[in-house]
Amino acid sequence: DMAEGQRRSDETTRIVREVLADLPEPFFLWIHYWDPHDIKRLPPDDFLGSFGVGAEVGKGDTRRYAAEVAWVDHQFGELVGSLRDDGRYERTLFAVTADHGEGLGEHDWQAHRLLYEEQVHVPLILRLPAGPRGVRVPALVRTIDVAPTILAALGLALPGMDGLSLLGLARGEREEEPRVAYADQINGYDKNAAMVEKRPDADFLYMLSDGEWKLVYHPNHPEASELFHLARDPDESQNLWGERSASRS
Repeated sequence: DMAEGQRRSDETTRIVREVLADLPEPFFLWIHYWDPHDIKRLPPDDFLGSFGVGAEVGKGDTRRYAAEVAWVDHQFGELVGSLRDDGRYERTLFAVTADHGEGLGEHDWQAHRLLYEEQVHVPLILRLPAGPRGVRVPALVRTIDVAPTILAALGLALPGMDGLSLLGLARGEREEEPRVAYADQINGYDKNAAMVEKRPDADFLYMLSDGEWKLVYHPNHPEASELFHLARDPDESQNLWGERSASRS
């Protein structure tokens, strides 16, 4: 009953709850919800209807995407409820994140495989049994920081990891140097997406950002590279690459 390896989140939740019932402690459980990735697995019709859309809705409809995210949120709530019911919630560490976002029409693009903020600025929610609680970290953080944070929270910090623990930021400590986030898209190697045919200058993309400035470099098409001052231009509407390149020549 799976479409190309995907399973709807209510079925995933059912399986995970069965696993949790017999899972001894300590445990590590990785749960992958597919629903918002595409339109192969939509929420039930009545849930979609509550967002004003039907099952025939197109991929780029933001209401459909919101319904899929809300459905996953509801299913994750069911899992949290299971852990509360059996008394394990308070001693469970949670890390919730995503591998990418979607364009949904921004920058004339509906999907992922690009490196604008709508694709790379993904959610990150951490619940640490020892706290702190209710903290929103305004600084730039990265998904490579998740594993070091979990290990540090468990007292198992390991040297030589690419990321840095977020515990200090969560406690309100200031860092001397800003973190720099890196991302890439090697669309030139992805023969399934036909990405190069759709956007030839996006065959290979490499991104660096410190939260204030962001560079998306196109090595095979350097003239198409993009430089954004996120602090002044959070929508990435003004490409400063040509201006900066001219000033250096």
